[in-house]
Amino acid sequence: MNAPALDLRSIANGGTDVPAAPQLARREQAWVVSYTDPEGGKHSDSIVSRVLSADERMQVSRASARLAACPWDQLPAGSQARIWAMALVAVQVREPPAWFTQWAAEDDVLLFAVFGRCTGHAADFFRANDGEGEGDSGQSRVVFASDVSTADPA
Repeated sequence: MNAPALDLRSIANGGTDVPAAPQLARREQAWVVSYTDPEGGKHSDSIVSRVLSADERMQVSRASARLAACPWDQLPAGSQARIWAMALVAVQVREPPAWFTQWAAEDDVLLFAVFGRCTGHAADFFRANDGEGEGDSGQSRVVFASDVSTADPA
């Protein structure tokens, strides 16, 4: 979720347009997904993504282990990526339409497109995608004091 870029030409010509502060991502978002399946069928529905809770993150891990059905490190990297994407999408996408559950399991183009949106949604929600130009750019959301005894008590 990066802030809109400044228009340098406008500033050079005396303009003072400053982009508005970015809006924070909501925990739940809906996207309209349009998809043409390999058989020529056309589908379009709303897909709801909800950023995972701690328990749901563990659910993704357990589902990945079940799908792998063997030690994780024995799988090729591509299989690991596909299994992780399938597990994450299965948990993060809420009440998907039947066509989506069928084709996302078979068509990697659909699966990885939605997986990318889901991971981007989570990154935006946790503000992991803040870019340069943001008000708090360069500041971590987590800060540690190196020595408790020298930390400022105020």
